[in-house]
Amino acid sequence: MNGCPISRPVIMTGKGLFLMVVFVAVQAHSYSNSHVHPPSSSDADVLTLDRSGGQTKHLPVAEKRNSISTIIDGAALQESVIAGSDESFSSKLRRDLLANYDRGAYPWEYAWSASATGIRQGVPVGLDIVFHKVFEVDVVSSAADLVVWFREEWTDPRLRWNPEDYGGMNSTWFWIGYGSGSAGETSEIWTPDLKLWNQRISLDQSLVDAHARVTSDGDVFWSRPGHLKPVCRFSGLKHFPFDELQCTIEIGSWAYSGLYLRPKKLREGFSIGGSETAGEAYAEYVLLDVRCDEHLYP
Repeated sequence: MNGCPISRPVIMTGKGLFLMVVFVAVQAHSYSNSHVHPPSSSDADVLTLDRSGGQTKHLPVAEKRNSISTIIDGAALQESVIAGSDESFSSKLRRDLLANYDRGAYPWEYAWSASATGIRQGVPVGLDIVFHKVFEVDVVSSAADLVVWFREEWTDPRLRWNPEDYGGMNSTWFWIGYGSGSAGETSEIWTPDLKLWNQRISLDQSLVDAHARVTSDGDVFWSRPGHLKPVCRFSGLKHFPFDELQCTIEIGSWAYSGLYLRPKKLREGFSIGGSETAGEAYAEYVLLDVRCDEHLYP
């Protein structure tokens, strides 16, 4: 887009988010306790390897307590009842936000007017994937199965409110069913149509339906546990099973160009580990490395 005049809108082309995942094969008899590293009490973000090769993020007791307190306080807040009415602030907020809300459409002009450069850009959709373990690799059929948490974040200006009008509530939750977009009849709000382009199984089928958390400024955070099941063109098969297997995963909007949706990395775009229950006694493959790059299609 270099050389394009800023004085008039520039329609961007589609933008897809690339994830490159590297696998390494591990022999069962060669995997020993030498891979186990004790957690560090001085660093809350240390990732340590367990016997299965999965990585675990150790959370300090104080941080766990804070998380529990936040949940309890939020639950108590949800039960607040409007004076002189049997309706809770939570119910009124949801009713007000969903009144005349069209989950099949998005106010694209909001994203276009928000650009400070004068160049039209789509709605930024942050993507962060937490990789927990390599569940299965099928070299013969060129397929992989990864246990993940799939996280998306975007802003919907129609879901903004003043917390003072709802008993101080600064967040609420909406149900999203059967994947993304407007396909799910039970979904309550609009969602981006991010797809796994080189899919063996679609994200709609491999990820669990879940609520999305919405804050008073209209920010939506949607996290779903499940699996990524891509078709892979593996590299590193020359010395298999003693070599590293590399697979590229492509994720982006299927229906919209970059004028409407702009996938981008949420923080680093990925992390490894975070669940103490994701591993097992023996893992044939260990996730060695993840690299995430944003790619703009011509």
